[in-house]
Amino acid sequence: IAVELSFSSFDDLIQAAMQGTWTANVLKIGKVERSFAILERHTDIGIDYVYRGCRVSTMAISSPLNAPVGVTFSMMGTQAQKFTVPVGSTYLAATATDIMITTNLVLKEGGVDVAYATEWSVNLDNGMEALFALGSREAFDISNGVAVVTGSMSAYLVDAVLWDKVLDETSTAHSIELKEGADSYTIDLPKVRYTQGQKQVSGPGAIIPQYTVSAGYDDALATTIAWHDGDSIIYGLEGNIPHTGDAVAWMADSTGLGYNGSALVIAAALAVTATLYYLTNVSRPLLFWAAFILTRPL
Repeated sequence: IAVELSFSSFDDLIQAAMQGTWTANVLKIGKVERSFAILERHTDIGIDYVYRGCRVSTMAISSPLNAPVGVTFSMMGTQAQKFTVPVGSTYLAATATDIMITTNLVLKEGGVDVAYATEWSVNLDNGMEALFALGSREAFDISNGVAVVTGSMSAYLVDAVLWDKVLDETSTAHSIELKEGADSYTIDLPKVRYTQGQKQVSGPGAIIPQYTVSAGYDDALATTIAWHDGDSIIYGLEGNIPHTGDAVAWMADSTGLGYNGSALVIAAALAVTATLYYLTNVSRPLLFWAAFILTRPL
C-alpha cells in the first residue's frame, strides 16, 4: 500500500507496522500484532476481492527532494478470495488533511539542523514470514520476527563532520519533523551508526555522499524508532516522572539543601527547560535529554 503521507490518515497502519500503541501522541516499537481485512474494489468491472489476516510486514518512508513524503506499507496476509460486498454497505469518508511535502521538513543529525540534505529514508522490517502447512494453499499463520530499522541519507559535502562519523563509526541520532500547516509528525532514531558511505565524483560539480544508516535499540527510550505528533516531547518522560522524588532525595542528602530546597532546584531546572522549549530554538534533542536526566532516578 503506497501512500502520500498526510496527518492522521494512516495512523492505524503506522501503529500496526510499529506494533506499538499510540499513547499521549507517541508511538514506539512494541509487540502487539494487528491484522486487517483489506477490500479491493474494481467498480468499473464489478469485481471485488478481500485479503484477510493482513499484517504490516515492512514500512518504508521516503523523503525525496521537493516532493510529497511517501510511505509504503508491505502487507502479508493469510487468505485472498473474491468477495461480494453486501447491499447497502457504507464506507467512511476519506480523510481531507493535506499531504506533507519535503520542503516543509526539518532534519536533525546529532541534534544539529542539517540544511544541506538531499534525501532521507528509513525502512522498518518486522521480519515476518508466511507459514504454510500440507493440505492448504492458504497460509497457516504468519510468524513475527525482530524489528530491524535501516535507512539512508544523502547530503552535500560541506565539511568533514558526517564523513568522519562514517570513518570513525561514531554513534549519532536522527530526528526528522514533517510538517503541514499546524500538523506535524516527528520521527526519532535515537541511536544511529553509518555502516557505509558512498561518494560519486564525476567532475567539478557538487559532491553528494550517500550514508547507509543502521538504527540500534536505545535503552533510555526503550525503542529503536519513535513517532510523535505535534511538538510534544512527552514521550521522553513517560514512566520517569515518579522518579523525580529519588533525585530530590539524593540532592537533599548530598548537598545539604534539604528536601524543600532540592525540590525547588529541580522544579526550577525543569521550568527553565520548558521555557527554552516554548520560547527559543534551542535543539529539541538537547532539551529532551536535559528533561530526561532531570527526571531519572539518581
